[in-house]
Amino acid sequence: MGKRKTDCTKLLFCLLHLLTEETKRKTSYLKENNVMDGVLHSMLKRGLLPDWFKRYFYGYNPLYGVLNGLTDLFINAMTLDLIRYDFSVFSARIIINLNYDLCNRFLSELEVGHDQVKELVHILEEELLRGEAEHRERMSQSPVHAYGHYL
Repeated sequence: MGKRKTDCTKLLFCLLHLLTEETKRKTSYLKENNVMDGVLHSMLKRGLLPDWFKRYFYGYNPLYGVLNGLTDLFINAMTLDLIRYDFSVFSARIIINLNYDLCNRFLSELEVGHDQVKELVHILEEELLRGEAEHRERMSQSPVHAYGHYL
């Protein structure tokens, strides 16, 4: 289980590292609001990610929008020093700690082709941005104010 978890962590965070800077800055928002969970679940269902990656996840909770196993990968990434949290008075922000050399080494170890990675990053980018826009739209129409108080 350990090697598979580490391999999945390496692939996911290499894909996140290769996103545009603007999208990478939104990693915390996308994870905290389960946008990333929904996007990865959709990509897994459509068979866009490798089978060995798909087998790591053990279900999706549609009520809460949680992909079971994703939080474990974030914890593992922190243990492997692939991410760090930048804490401020009001929030915590996820910072991806990878560089291109390390990412390329991980991808070659995982035997994921350059073209496949490029395609996955493109799809992930588009779907994360679409998911973020849909989430913000839903929240703007919610009867509950952003701070949890009813209007």
